[in-house]
Amino acid sequence: MPNAAMERGTQLHLALEKFLKGESNELPNELLYGQIEANRLLKFPEVKAELEFTFDENLKLISWFSKNAWIRIKIDAVAADGAMAEAIDWKTGKKKPDSYQLAMYAWCLMQTRPELDLVLTKYIWLDQSDETREAYFRSDMDNVFTCIQDDMKELNKREPKDIEQWEKNKGWLCGYCEVPRSKCENSALEG
Repeated sequence: MPNAAMERGTQLHLALEKFLKGESNELPNELLYGQIEANRLLKFPEVKAELEFTFDENLKLISWFSKNAWIRIKIDAVAADGAMAEAIDWKTGKKKPDSYQLAMYAWCLMQTRPELDLVLTKYIWLDQSDETREAYFRSDMDNVFTCIQDDMKELNKREPKDIEQWEKNKGWLCGYCEVPRSKCENSALEG
């Protein structure tokens, strides 16, 4: 069940998405830091908002809701110029030090765009007017992919019959879980 903080985060994400897509020229005052970053991104030759990627076990791109999905990744904003791209994740709420999600964004972009040699990634902490930055080179991707594989193996060890035993906590990994929504309200999968 969405709470007020989640609803606020969704609304701010939607406002930034529309701004980057040129569907809106205005952003709420509370998004001043986000607007500065969005305006900077719009100077790139290529800018996209809300990119969704789904890979099967053979790392082939497939549809978001495919039953063969191995991993799903959604990136709030991507700006690219030649061999370099930036991946942005708009964040509301408390600032957290973990940059694993940023590494996943870099891996995803390099997996789908062979011309990339460098991906700069950022959490933009909208409430704190701050950011967390990480840079990833193509040479880093083997290590990043090993971490992703290890995490996916751990997720896949869990049998659907064990679902009732889990404490259902809404988190950023929910989008990668294979548990259908009929068994967990946090799931992104229909069923």
